[in-house]
Amino acid sequence: MDLKEEQIGVERIGTEKKMMQIPGGLRLVRLPEALSLAGIAESGQCFRASVSGELPGIPGQGRPVYRFVTGTEILYCAQEGARALLVSADPETWRAIWAPYFDLDREYRKIEEAFLRYIGQEEPAQLPWLTEVIREGRGIRILRQDPWEMLSTFLISQRKSIPAIRRAVELLCARYGEETAAAAGTSCCAPVHLFPSPEAILLAGADGLRECGIGYRVPYLLDAAQKTAAGELAPAALAVLSDEALLTRLLSVYGVGKKVADCVMLFGYGRVQRAPEDIWVRRIREQRFSGRDPFPAWNAAGIPAGIIQQYLFSHAVHHRAAYKDRTDS
Repeated sequence: MDLKEEQIGVERIGTEKKMMQIPGGLRLVRLPEALSLAGIAESGQCFRASVSGELPGIPGQGRPVYRFVTGTEILYCAQEGARALLVSADPETWRAIWAPYFDLDREYRKIEEAFLRYIGQEEPAQLPWLTEVIREGRGIRILRQDPWEMLSTFLISQRKSIPAIRRAVELLCARYGEETAAAAGTSCCAPVHLFPSPEAILLAGADGLRECGIGYRVPYLLDAAQKTAAGELAPAALAVLSDEALLTRLLSVYGVGKKVADCVMLFGYGRVQRAPEDIWVRRIREQRFSGRDPFPAWNAAGIPAGIIQQYLFSHAVHHRAAYKDRTDS
């Protein structure tokens, strides 16, 4: 097959990324490190990533094609080995939108190696299972997502299962989000509804939001929408705040506690030192670390705790039986 190669942006020292045209309107993007679409989609950090079936023209039929949405942009992509993707984005959009979205400038392998060296020196008894955690989680990356969407979806997420969160978010988008055409080269895919703006949420009102299965969280979402629409939570202004100032501002929103604030900071603002504690991470802390919080020490050692937290979360949900709560029957 004659493939046309094009140099694309986001340079890395000693690394060349290339994007090649392939049939079906998709392009092959080679990556400097492992990236797992399945691992990311199942990592609990994004609720709109979904499998959209198969697209015609993809070599090796049968591989899932994932859909990611950020802002007004839509990406369809499939795995092409651990370090390559087939994507619907053109080179300019990939460079400007999707490379930052997938955090491709950050060298995760170096973080993994530094973490395991630290554990080997400071907590050698923990090294065998944490080595397995890193091996299993390799390819997960912290997505850089829209802060307004992160605030809204993590408010909705409280005391809900991930499937229930996904259903509520998709219904919210279908009813109140702007409809946009499928990405170029993917005409087989249905139009997509974008995430609703704060103004659209306010227009929906309490009754409309309840019909989306949001339940008792409706006042939380309305308060977040009102504050965002009024400029109190303008992402550009919040992005330059210190971690503590950003945390304080987020905690001012009705219904936002530390876990939701940490999620918004990590997945919406790229604050990789924030390590949200959900039920699975809490069980790991209790059962593997005797209740001790290991994240501050990891951050102090220069290891971004938020990244390791995602590996731990993935490990726990894939080994549920090992982390059954001691109070469970």
